Parts: sequence; C-alpha cells; structure tokens
Amino acid sequence: MAIKIGTIYEIINISNQKRYIGQTSRKLYERWNEHKTKLNRNKHQNSYLQNDYNNYNHNNFKINIIEQIKYNELEMLELEKFWISSYHTKFNEWGYNIQENLLSQQQIEEIRNKYQIDRISKFIGKYNFSQLAKEYNVSRQLISDVIKNTSYYDPLYKPSKYRRWPLKKS
Repeated sequence: MAIKIGTIYEIINISNQKRYIGQTSRKLYERWNEHKTKLNRNKHQNSYLQNDYNNYNHNNFKINIIEQIKYNELEMLELEKFWISSYHTKFNEWGYNIQENLLSQQQIEEIRNKYQIDRISKFIGKYNFSQLAKEYNVSRQLISDVIKNTSYYDPLYKPSKYRRWPLKKS
C-alpha cells in the first residue's frame, strides 16, 4: 500500500515576492493546473491573487514545494498555518492568503451538520452564521462559504452522497 504524501506549497509572484501558501494531498502539478485554470478564467476564489495575476505576466508566477509530509489532515493544517505565519502571507503587502483561520475537515463537517440539523429542527436560529462564526472563531463569511460550499478552499472535502439535506416543507 502506497504512503500518501501531503505537500505544503507556495505560489510566488517573482515580480513582488508575494506568496500564497497552500496544501494539497494530490500531485502538485494537478493542484497548480487547477489554480492556473481558475486564474486564466478570472474565476479564482482569492481576489488578491487574481488581481495580481491579471496585472502581471502569468510567467511571473511559480509554484514551489515548501515541505512534504506523510499525509495527516491535522498536521497538514498546522503546518500550513505555520508557513502562512512564517511568511506573513495573511498581510496584503507580503502575501495572498486571506483566510483568518483554517478549519479541519472535522470542524467543517460539524459546522455543516449543526447548521443543517438546526434548519430542520424546532431549534431554528440556534446555529445561525453569526453564532457558528463566534463558536469557531472565524468570520461569518467563512461560515457562509463552508455551508454553501462556495469559494472556501477545502482541500480535503469529498462530497458525500447527499450534498444538501432536503428541508421539510410545511
């Protein structure tokens, strides 16, 4: 059985040295091609990276491996957070990372489950976006993105058989 390797990588703009730090459990060229496809189509979820990609020659962007480890979701998240902090890439003058906190797969599933259970139970309103954001110490927008499965880069998310639970109609 093959050992899965997780990769922490950087996309660097060689013109201004700004970086985007990310992680993948796939082959790096596959992840890079996904970024490039979105950037070329002007559809990348990261508006700062997209803006600079549009303003600079696409050849100014390179991808490099920072670190590779045996795959473990929590270690990967912690390692990604470490490199984001080390390179200060959450600050616009040094980088492109825009998320306040990264969520583990377990936290993502908890958020989705709490919200969806709340929507079909008698406790409507107990877990709204603001309350979930406060509980997990993230922005309300990030909670919205996680629940709607839009623009939140979730490298480990594999859709279940049922993406959305149907709401009961009264």
